[in-house]
Amino acid sequence: MAPKGRSGFSLVELMVALGFMGLLMGGMARVYLASLDSWGRVNETLTAQRALRWALERIGEDLRMMGYLFPPPELRNLDVAASADPALQSAFMLVPGLSGGRSEDELSFIMDSPLPVRAELAGPIPGPAPEGPGVGGTCAGPAAGDGSGRGSQVRAPDQAQAEVPVPAQAQVPATVTVRPARDLRLRAGDLLLVAGARFEFAQVARPAALRSGRAGTVAVVRAGGAGGAPFAFRHEAGALVQAVRPLRLVSYSVAPMPLEAGRRDPGPGGRVPCLVRSETAYPADRAVPRRSRPQGREVVAENVRRFRVDFTVDGAFPGIRGADYGATVANLNARVKALCGRDQAATRVSDPFWFRRVGGLVSVRLEIQGPVRRGDRTPVRGATLVVAPRNFGL
Repeated sequence: MAPKGRSGFSLVELMVALGFMGLLMGGMARVYLASLDSWGRVNETLTAQRALRWALERIGEDLRMMGYLFPPPELRNLDVAASADPALQSAFMLVPGLSGGRSEDELSFIMDSPLPVRAELAGPIPGPAPEGPGVGGTCAGPAAGDGSGRGSQVRAPDQAQAEVPVPAQAQVPATVTVRPARDLRLRAGDLLLVAGARFEFAQVARPAALRSGRAGTVAVVRAGGAGGAPFAFRHEAGALVQAVRPLRLVSYSVAPMPLEAGRRDPGPGGRVPCLVRSETAYPADRAVPRRSRPQGREVVAENVRRFRVDFTVDGAFPGIRGADYGATVANLNARVKALCGRDQAATRVSDPFWFRRVGGLVSVRLEIQGPVRRGDRTPVRGATLVVAPRNFGL
């Protein structure tokens, strides 16, 4: 007993209190650790979802532009799809990754990439005045129409194959004065489309850097035909100008890439499977090896678990995806032939313009896992994107 006039706890009471406090602290520690683990999982899940949404948006932008309005001069280079030769590039190539233990596909295609910079003519282009609305016929192109190619009549492949690069001695360089709304860097080979009373386009002869809001000169040459002036019609100042980077060869594939500094769990060899986007120009004088990769590669998504692609021309899935590239091409040929019926020009995918005669849908299934593996509980998020290319079924 405590002495008279004093108060306190006995040893037994203190031991009981410490025991209860230990149990309470242990419970609080378990709740804290569980909450911390849950927060980490939620954060990793949100990170994977954000990466998934961004990657699908990036892929969707390219797939909508799939196909081309300005064909390469040597169209026979694209006449390889029906040969089932995966060493050459066709206008659309879906290679199922079902061999060698891989489940990720490889997708490559050709597209015209517009440069989204509004510009206008700062000075007139000399030439005879237009007689009326329509399309200028001096610059050879794949179609005649309003310049977008939609609703236009497509020329037969044998006519298009007659288009060849204009010899250097036949090209007559000229300059046009352009005022862009934003900084615009043009490369040799880009196209300048003038939407005046007559729609015409010419090819940029030399690289040019134009400053925002300032008038600058661009050297251009005729984009097709047998020479002569780049523009046959007069275009007034203020006419809208659109820049296009034609025939870009775009490829999506999954490849192991070095992990960024500071990231955990790099995987075997310090690399993680990433969805990689490659882009390069389609050479006009030779076929493109499919396996060749340009020097610059863009990582679209990290920790990719699956990249699966399918394509259909009749709106039904599963589409043309086969066990290998040869089966995929055979399926596509059969679908196109069934849709086109007696139109023999479109019964083979070897026709460089087959995609203009049929519509199409591309399905992309992408799965991304969290950056930190937690055994069997690693968060994995997946989504499917279905896109209709704008240049199909023109």
